[in-house]
Amino acid sequence: MRKTVGLIVVGIVASWLHMAGSAAADSSCQEAQEILGIGLRPVSEENPNAAPNLIITEVSPFSQGERIGLRAGDIIEQVNSWRTQDCQSYSKAVQDARGERKALLLLITRKDQHQALVFEPEIWPRKDREPHEQGTVVTLQSIVSVPLSSEVKDQVRPTAAQVLTILHEVAALAVLPGDPTAYAQCVADAKTQLAARDSASSSKAERQVIAGAKAVLGYYLVAQEIREYKQTLVTNSAKGPPQRRDATAAPAGVPYALNSPVAGWLEQYPFLRASVRQSPQKVSFIERDGRWDPDQAVQLLWEKAKGETETLAQWLEG
Repeated sequence: MRKTVGLIVVGIVASWLHMAGSAAADSSCQEAQEILGIGLRPVSEENPNAAPNLIITEVSPFSQGERIGLRAGDIIEQVNSWRTQDCQSYSKAVQDARGERKALLLLITRKDQHQALVFEPEIWPRKDREPHEQGTVVTLQSIVSVPLSSEVKDQVRPTAAQVLTILHEVAALAVLPGDPTAYAQCVADAKTQLAARDSASSSKAERQVIAGAKAVLGYYLVAQEIREYKQTLVTNSAKGPPQRRDATAAPAGVPYALNSPVAGWLEQYPFLRASVRQSPQKVSFIERDGRWDPDQAVQLLWEKAKGETETLAQWLEG
């Protein structure tokens, strides 16, 4: 009887260890799955005699994995400089790329054909973002999600009127082509005025109102950065030799590289991806510039800012 019980206990422990090992492997194969959008498992799970590689079991719709062309059934042989013989090596490779905000180059096999597909560095969240950048949208949403009492509305009414006036003045100049100099000065003045109002505020409610206005102004500030960046590109292009134009060579827009400010703007405001005509690509570690429409990006930011201004006004008045 004791021998039978002992065998049962040993069997249970062995089964538990096997399941724990499988869970650890599965967990490692899920590294950054919420960003990459791919599910993996070792090929050896189905074919013990196969080479030690990983197979993509699923690619989430509209994910980064689908965008770069990965498919279920693709065999991953290498990620950057790491041979992906198991989930642990894959996890380390992804952690390394994510920690350093590097491109993630996957060497895959599909129907006996080798391919190189790449996730650009812009997919990784930036470590160096300022606190106000990290919480801009969330802060505005959290502010307007709590209705103001009549008493508080009366208290913040003068501040509300001032910040809305500031935002409306900027919005009046948010047109293309407009007067770039006047717009830039108006945005700078608005930033200064809101900072001064914040320093002079005497209540938490006033600071909340000003925080909402700053969140909206953030769209206008980034639009100004994009306009300045575009002007720099135009100036540098004019200094260089004339380029041959081939209507079929590249999509419309201006070029942008993975390490350019464009990647940061796209990360800060994902809706700006609508202005991207073609993402940068790395093939065999050679980068090809993408194409991007800065004017459309500016328009998208302005539309968002004006819509958020109305949301802020309704919260203050409603």
